[in-house]
Amino acid sequence: MDYNPELIAELDRRGPRYTSYPPAPYFGNDFGAQDLASALQASNKQPARPLSLYLHVPFCHQLCYYCGCTKIVNRKPAKIDGYLRTLIKEAGLFAEVLDAQRPVKQIHLGGGTPNSFRSGQLSILLGEMRRIFNVAAGAEISIEIDPRTLQVDDLDRYRMAGFNRISIGVQDFDRAVQRAINREQSQDHIRDLIDEARFVGFRGINTDIIYGLPRQNLATFHQTLMALIDMRPDRVAVYSYAHLPQQFKAQRMINLEDLPDASLKLQLLELAVKELTAAGYRHIGMDHFALPEDELARALTGDSLQRNFQGYSTNGGCDMLGLGMSAISSVGDSYAQNAKTLPVYVQHIETGHFATVRGMHLTTEEGIRRDLIQRLMCSGRIDMAAFGVEHGIDFKRYFERDLGRLKPYLKKGLITAEADQLQVTDSGRYLLRPLAMAFDPYMNQPRSDASYSKLV
Repeated sequence: MDYNPELIAELDRRGPRYTSYPPAPYFGNDFGAQDLASALQASNKQPARPLSLYLHVPFCHQLCYYCGCTKIVNRKPAKIDGYLRTLIKEAGLFAEVLDAQRPVKQIHLGGGTPNSFRSGQLSILLGEMRRIFNVAAGAEISIEIDPRTLQVDDLDRYRMAGFNRISIGVQDFDRAVQRAINREQSQDHIRDLIDEARFVGFRGINTDIIYGLPRQNLATFHQTLMALIDMRPDRVAVYSYAHLPQQFKAQRMINLEDLPDASLKLQLLELAVKELTAAGYRHIGMDHFALPEDELARALTGDSLQRNFQGYSTNGGCDMLGLGMSAISSVGDSYAQNAKTLPVYVQHIETGHFATVRGMHLTTEEGIRRDLIQRLMCSGRIDMAAFGVEHGIDFKRYFERDLGRLKPYLKKGLITAEADQLQVTDSGRYLLRPLAMAFDPYMNQPRSDASYSKLV
């Protein structure tokens, strides 16, 4: 990858990660519970799509300074018990509106720290999801875990409850980095968890690491990469640290002088790319890597890869139901987000109403642009003529201004445009965000990037 100073300067700005289009900051407060109910009812019409469930569990036992997730530091079992009951009630509200025969192909627990629930509670939760919904045989059922609060023996109970994929938050193995982000954890314990997860039959083991954290350097990050590669997880997500202290108060505990600059961040990314691909991992897109036999790598080869609020997924073509505080549903051409504070979320659900407080219905143009950005982020390829026919537009005329904004990246070799084909290059697959931004009119307005992380 040729990351020259000119390119680094161009990328030293902010933009969305495009887990949705339009991005969540553009959801409106005029979209409420009845709008979600109407979208759900409309989605039952043939051909009805399968369902994917996302359950947000916000609780954490300790604050990690880097985290930008919606979380609550809590060690009170009663609050967790009550939240479990509320999640189950919310699932029932969805079931009242949806066709009971629609299959659920995927269930994912994210956070926060989903293993704030005890293994018995997780078993109850999955049992209730199966009772309320038509969970398909062989459905992907995954959970994110904080290894500091999980014992090796717990993994067998997780498998018995029904989980078949697990995601382990690593971030970095270096002690100086761990202290700087208030997340000290044992490398040996993580190795034991991965070995045990494989032994008890998890069909997928994912790990997350972050580049751009305070006190990171090339030498220590290389050690983290080599240790992780030796553990051989099926997938590795390599996320860029998003420093937004104006939004996330905990990040104010991080010393700005300890953060790598844009040039070093690109070198850290390049190091991760080099070592992971040399170890046999395939680059999926932007920040995800997977072993060739993993479902994610096969989805990339078969053009069935999708991007949603959890990142890259093999379960495309689903309506996603977001349960829990701050969770986002994506149903047809609508997005709906739950209340971000626990009391407001609970009050809505306990009174028998969806907790939707914001969202949007996509216009025809937004639907066209969502399709284009989805294809760009996943396959990295756009057949301009075929896309135009599919959507009833003259592609080059419709996207004339957007193609003009793409020209600098054509010159830098991040994308090519030949024979009516837009094709992301190998280097461009690591920098998909600015390519997608060229087609995003929201990002080409004054002061449109304030709430986003930097591109690098």
